[in-house]
Amino acid sequence: MSQGDSCYTVVDIPAESPGGLAAWNKYFERNFNPMLDSTENNHQGGTLTVTFTVQKDGILTGFLIKNPKEDHATLEAAYIKIIKEGPKWLPAIKNGSKVASKITWATTICMIEE
Repeated sequence: MSQGDSCYTVVDIPAESPGGLAAWNKYFERNFNPMLDSTENNHQGGTLTVTFTVQKDGILTGFLIKNPKEDHATLEAAYIKIIKEGPKWLPAIKNGSKVASKITWATTICMIEE
């Protein structure tokens, strides 16, 4: 962001992935497999939470895992990679203008043993 630009957490219309939540979930389910996207074999599931900024042009930046776990570093990196490689988002709107906004995204991973 350039100087003078603000990043908002409270907006009139929140940023979203094109096609909304349903399209985002389809993209994510097709592209993220915690068993394949990690070399760690000690997954027991849990929730991965990431914060990032959706810029005015829809580009996602500033990724940060909340409460990272040392033994899940590879999985967390794969999680961020999938989000980064996804489509540009529709930016948030505040007072009729596109603005940069902070997003917190959480995904719960359930590991099923066969």
